[in-house]
Amino acid sequence: MNIKIGIALLALVLSGCGMGGIFGLGVHTQKTVVRPPSDVQVILTVSNGSQPVDHLAEHNFKIYENDLLLDRNEIGLRLLPKTSMTAGFTVLLVDVSGQPDESALRRIERGATHLVEKISVTQPVAVVVFDGSARPREVARFSQVERATVRPVPSLKPFLSGDQSRDVNGALLSVIRGVQLELTKTKKEAQFGTIITLLQGPDLAGRTDEGAVRKAIFESGYTFISVAPKGASIEGLSLIGHTRQYEFDTMDTLPMQLSDVGMHVRALFNSHYVLSYCSPGRAGERKLKVVVKSERDSGMNQRGSTKTKFSAQGFVGGCTEGGAPKLVKLTPTPAAPPAAAPPASTDSAPTASDAGEQEEVIVPPPSSGKYE
Repeated sequence: MNIKIGIALLALVLSGCGMGGIFGLGVHTQKTVVRPPSDVQVILTVSNGSQPVDHLAEHNFKIYENDLLLDRNEIGLRLLPKTSMTAGFTVLLVDVSGQPDESALRRIERGATHLVEKISVTQPVAVVVFDGSARPREVARFSQVERATVRPVPSLKPFLSGDQSRDVNGALLSVIRGVQLELTKTKKEAQFGTIITLLQGPDLAGRTDEGAVRKAIFESGYTFISVAPKGASIEGLSLIGHTRQYEFDTMDTLPMQLSDVGMHVRALFNSHYVLSYCSPGRAGERKLKVVVKSERDSGMNQRGSTKTKFSAQGFVGGCTEGGAPKLVKLTPTPAAPPAAAPPASTDSAPTASDAGEQEEVIVPPPSSGKYE
């Protein structure tokens, strides 16, 4: 390789280029929302390769409009709570085909409990089982909580249908539609669905064409995670675990594996950020660039960026109440009522305009008594 080309390529890698990798962060704009008088909110996701980046604060972000860096204090840049504009919903889809014994069911229940504990601090979680029957069954639904709370998953045994076949494709399609319905109810600007499938083997029922499932998966934009026995050869596993695939050695290790999956999904949701600021734009289309910089423990900085556009047509000064701090005051602060005129004096009394510029108003001495 030509040494100059090699040096150029190395410099490109070290710069990060806004992409995921060893040195660069992956930054993806989910949605940009603009509201009068000049509010701009950017929902974005930050990753480092396949790992979510969930520890960033306001100082890690810089805003550029039309290639000009904006002063964070002047634009009132801040991070809004994720729940203000985003919503998540996770389903753990459990394969109970083949009549698993009570020991296996207990381990699945324990692992599902760990997973719910980890994820439900960011979003609601539902546990659904399927086998060869025509419809999957919802075992339990857990609401979002402020703090990690152990809420045991009920026994799965009553939800076994006795049909030993395996309708993977039908269950996935049903769950995708269910997640879409739940997220639509939230009416949030950005909606993040996650489907985790605990799988024992391939689809055997053949009720639903894999092409229909593939289409639904890619059109949804959701996260799809598979958890399967180590070394199992399962047709369609790369589709079912489209985003990420986990393996477990034995049923004894499954609970801890599901706990790890829960921690990953929690970090994934926390890697979504809502940036809010007051735009100085007052008309026309604006080019928006968000630069993200993260400091690593090793001392090496990671950097990435994302670009989008928005219209500032009709923008005026200020942001809505509860948004970022105002750039300018929309109305002047009322002046204090003028004080009563002082008695006549040989010293010239300050005029009303002078008094507004002085820190103190000088008054004449008292009319009686000794005064030096």
